[in-house]
Amino acid sequence: MIYKFLRWYAKCGIKFFYKNVFIQNKTKIDYNTPTMFSSNHPAGFYESIILTTIIKKPVYFLVRSDYVNIPILKWFFDIIKLLPIYRQSEGFNNVKKNNEVFSEIYKNLKTNAFIGIYPEGTTKYQFNLNPIKKGVSRIGVGALKNGINNLKIIPTGFNFSQPDKFRSYLNIYLGEAISLTPDIMENKKENAIIRELNSYINTKMHDVNIIITEKRKQHVFAKLQILLINNELICCKHKIYETNSSIPENLKSYSQLIEKMNENQFIKLENNVNNYFSLLTKENITDFSLVKNNVTIFNTISLILGFPLFITGIILNFLPVLPAILIVKKYTKVYEYKAVLKVLISQFFYALYYLIINILGFLYLKTVGVVFISLPLTAWYSLKYYDLSIDYINSYRYNNSDKKVKIQELRNKIMTSIS
Repeated sequence: MIYKFLRWYAKCGIKFFYKNVFIQNKTKIDYNTPTMFSSNHPAGFYESIILTTIIKKPVYFLVRSDYVNIPILKWFFDIIKLLPIYRQSEGFNNVKKNNEVFSEIYKNLKTNAFIGIYPEGTTKYQFNLNPIKKGVSRIGVGALKNGINNLKIIPTGFNFSQPDKFRSYLNIYLGEAISLTPDIMENKKENAIIRELNSYINTKMHDVNIIITEKRKQHVFAKLQILLINNELICCKHKIYETNSSIPENLKSYSQLIEKMNENQFIKLENNVNNYFSLLTKENITDFSLVKNNVTIFNTISLILGFPLFITGIILNFLPVLPAILIVKKYTKVYEYKAVLKVLISQFFYALYYLIINILGFLYLKTVGVVFISLPLTAWYSLKYYDLSIDYINSYRYNNSDKKVKIQELRNKIMTSIS
């Protein structure tokens, strides 16, 4: 019960922070088969939380033991299904404890459980993939030895357009499942099987992740993917959680195109992209204003009439968010952890604030029902108003810019060069 509530509450936080979450191949997940999600690791531990909100059943995640074994938080980590993995650097005796963890994993897999693991062994935001360690392969082979003959491994790729930016985009690519069957064990030594399986998993993980080796090309793709996502968004209406989206795969295809560009082709693209975004910055507009004009009579009336409710929502709901912003800004130095800590700390303070406001409303105003409903509703309305107002303002600036034609020409050149 607690797990289900936390999963729902975490999903609310993700919906507030990210404008859209695009998921490729979610509909292909088989919930009646033991499954491991082998994922890249670009955002601290946020991937675990996000994947948990996507999957309909609990997912056990393997994480560093120093995270899980904090005494005061251990009970909480047990609730959210975190399992410790011990590293050699923590001492040989501690590594032996992995055998107990693996036994727990095999026990769960026999009941068709889902397991999540980050085989890179470290978190780093990048358009690339570190060499994967053999943990996934060892567990896979161990599962076969324990009579689990239908295990599937799903290569998973997380791509954050701007990980710590409010109202940015998140793309999740769930690859085709790798089926582990007993025949891979025939006439081979265990270490050889693990090496071969690890190499195969590594290849499949490359298929679902953005792989760009040069830093210059990574920087260009970071900007370019905003254009690509905006083009996709304008084609049709997308839900916040788009569970059957082709956007992650399309971005992967564009990244491959950029990776294969020769130096002359790339320099031309790089100059156009840099000039384009430099011009957008000078004109103080966003790319989305070029693909959709939000300056309409309906939107104008909506913004005017809805402004009082928007301000009310900000006043009622922003207070518990402010501490999270200040805490992360002051104390979080590692970029990969900023987004997840902003969201989780905000949600922690918001839950306390929500409880206190409802208690005070009940004791002094006798309006607990009104408070109970109005706080989240005004928060959600203010978020949607914020999105519309930002798009409206940017569309207005673009429509009245004397660089409008030049900006559009630059964008067309960029899109033509990668089409």
